[in-house]
Amino acid sequence: MLHWLTVLVLAVQFLAGYGMDAVSQWISGTDDSDADESAVFAHAWLGVAILVLAITRLMWRRTGRLPPGRSS
Repeated sequence: MLHWLTVLVLAVQFLAGYGMDAVSQWISGTDDSDADESAVFAHAWLGVAILVLAITRLMWRRTGRLPPGRSS
């Protein structure tokens, strides 16, 4: 589940970054520079979420055990 959550957030991050203008218009409903700041803020928080998910996955993998029949 953690793997697919990371994939989903990465996809949203990619789309938000690629369509920054469209995202800012969607958030605010206008085409002004304040809306661009909101879009950049949302894009940055998605990046933080990806970082937290990646660190969580690494720590889980380091401390957890593999299911039976799997090798590392």
